[in-house]
Amino acid sequence: MNQEELDLLDREERVFACFQTVIDLLNPAETTDVNRVGNLLDFLIEEYQAIREEMHRRIGGLDSGG
Repeated sequence: MNQEELDLLDREERVFACFQTVIDLLNPAETTDVNRVGNLLDFLIEEYQAIREEMHRRIGGLDSGG
């Protein structure tokens, strides 16, 4: 597997873990695992930052005539 495929598998695993964390948070009978919530927040922060960087890159490209 190349790096892009490995990154995609890692991202899929992280998204699945985030879904599981949200399901656990919605279930009042479950004990909230602080580490899992932290992983969820880390993932969301990384995704948000990546999207913002891509938006700025594309908008910057438009501003410079691209």
